[in-house]
Amino acid sequence: MRLRKKKFRQYAINLSILLFVSFICLLILEITIRIISPTIFHPDLMLAPHINMRIRLNVTGISPIAHHTTNKWGFRGDPIPDNINDYYTILTIGGSTTQCFIIDDKKTWSYVLQDKLRAKYNDMIIVQNAGKDGHTTRAHLIMMQHIVPKVQPNIIIFLVGINDLGLSLQSERYYEGSPREKSSLSYRIFSNSRLLQVLWSWVKVLKGEVTLSPEVGDLVLKNLTREESNFSKNFSKDLISLPEFRENLKKIIGLGKQHNISMVFLTQPLLFDDTQEWGNIEGRTAWIVNEKYYLSGRTYAKMLNIYNDNLLEICQETNVECFDLASRVPHSQEYFIDQVHFNDKGNELVAEELYKYLTLNNIISLD
Repeated sequence: MRLRKKKFRQYAINLSILLFVSFICLLILEITIRIISPTIFHPDLMLAPHINMRIRLNVTGISPIAHHTTNKWGFRGDPIPDNINDYYTILTIGGSTTQCFIIDDKKTWSYVLQDKLRAKYNDMIIVQNAGKDGHTTRAHLIMMQHIVPKVQPNIIIFLVGINDLGLSLQSERYYEGSPREKSSLSYRIFSNSRLLQVLWSWVKVLKGEVTLSPEVGDLVLKNLTREESNFSKNFSKDLISLPEFRENLKKIIGLGKQHNISMVFLTQPLLFDDTQEWGNIEGRTAWIVNEKYYLSGRTYAKMLNIYNDNLLEICQETNVECFDLASRVPHSQEYFIDQVHFNDKGNELVAEELYKYLTLNNIISLD
């Protein structure tokens, strides 16, 4: 019995020594990797690096097979080159209309814009797509505070408004926060460990391509089935997120100027329009559940126009570039998958209009 206790005690001591030495080795490795390759990740902003998906779809207007990949920074776009500081870097920030999740990598408006700019100037221009599904100006502000200073882009292009409007249409998200803007415990651990990030990269590379089954069908517009909800005059009491939207924009602009980064804001296009035609169509959107109001497409357009107008106003006040993209995209299913997301042709149009705006106004400065 004494011999058994002695052996057990020795095993315990050996195990403790092994665990301690292993911890010290991992700690040294973590510190070494951090010194060699600092992280851009932040626990409050989920960026998934080295994603490689092959999405099969059956949606009119987009490719039947779409490749969706992210690079080591968790952005959609070309791999980050080792000499990234030698490139003229453009970062696009927004929600799903920037991310373009089910659009093929090379058909997103960010990537098409890169192709057009490289054809005009040179190949030392890179456009990185930091759009994330469901993100509002709350998340964009975190991006400006914690990610942008590490990426140090020359220009940031923002496409904002639709998800901030969504906070007003789904008020519990306004008060409790959107689940799409909250990070999990596992991501918080990941974002704080360079060792885990390296291991994640290896696993994703070894795992290879993942195929997803179709989850999206063609948009079916529905007629109104009952009276619209009652709204306050000029929606003054309904658009509860509008004051915060304005304040967040001012903070974002202030941070951009602080870091000496050029900024271009885009108003959000929409399939719906403020016309009688859309007054008889439901303004419901698939990505917002438990909506507070029952509204028509016309009313939805009126509400979004208020956010777009406020964006234009703030940009004018702060002397920041703002391109009224919403006025350049026709309210036609020829350019949209659904009420707000662009199809391939819509992405091409957005890239072309933005390209003309950037070049005609001499916003790209390669000196």
